[in-house]
Amino acid sequence: MRQQIDEKNARLSSLSANFETLQKAADWQKQTLEETKALLEKAYLELKEERNKVINLEIKSKGMEYASKVVDDLKFQLKEKENQYKLLDDRLRSLSFITDIEDCLLYTSDAADDLLCVDLG
Repeated sequence: MRQQIDEKNARLSSLSANFETLQKAADWQKQTLEETKALLEKAYLELKEERNKVINLEIKSKGMEYASKVVDDLKFQLKEKENQYKLLDDRLRSLSFITDIEDCLLYTSDAADDLLCVDLG
């Protein structure tokens, strides 16, 4: 009986170590995604600013008709970038479940019976 308890305690320690490793990986991934999102937001704002400069230059040098075409072109490009940003944002949201991990342990059926935990199957 003591040997079984020791084996289960060893298994519990192993599961705990595995959980800690997964938690560290999840934290790293969350940080990486947050950094990527911040970089994209900064690039998006810079792109918007540059496009505004281009629009102003085109209006001055080519006249309203050409500027209208450039504006339409830039709007299209901006829409593409917005779609790319949305895809990344959706990806970030889909991966955010990793950061929602709470401390919990799942036991095997035998462990659940021995430790009075819920038997998951």
